[in-house]
Amino acid sequence: MGRLTLEERILCNLLHQQGNTISEIARRLGTTRKTIRKTIERRQTTGSYEDAARPGRPRISTAREDRILVRESLQNRRETVPQLRTEWMQNGVQASNTTVRRRLKEAGLVAHVALKKLSPHSCYRRKRLQFALAHANWTWVDWSAVLWYRFTLFQNDSRVFVRRRMRHTETNCTNSQVWLGWCNWGAMYYRGTLDS
Repeated sequence: MGRLTLEERILCNLLHQQGNTISEIARRLGTTRKTIRKTIERRQTTGSYEDAARPGRPRISTAREDRILVRESLQNRRETVPQLRTEWMQNGVQASNTTVRRRLKEAGLVAHVALKKLSPHSCYRRKRLQFALAHANWTWVDWSAVLWYRFTLFQNDSRVFVRRRMRHTETNCTNSQVWLGWCNWGAMYYRGTLDS
């Protein structure tokens, strides 16, 4: 006995025009007489089968104030919602953290963990390029004689969140890699692995 669909409203009014009583229409559509009566009255007063527009609660911020919030978030992507709310309140908008988060989401700005970026020193890039060029023509036999090793750093790196749009990785949306903590070392070659 929920709300009537558009087809049921049209059928309700057609049955009423054909002379069926409100009780008969309610029984046929499986709803209450009150619902049928209101549907018929709505059609007679508005001339439409659709619901009247509901105004809803008015927004507490204007489009300009929303743009100010988005601009503040883009200027410093690491600012948290409470920090952005404080800045927004200085512009005269009294809003909750949930409202701030909702406005940012409407603009496509969602909190993501910052991507970790290795230090982009030119010497590292130069060495990687030299290695790649020097070994470009190696065969699998050459590579099978190589001992591959890697050490993993375990560190207390708390996650850093940034506000960015989906699939955007601007430079100010990354977090520099910090080499602190202790490590685990392991190596492998084509016959097996070495662990320590």
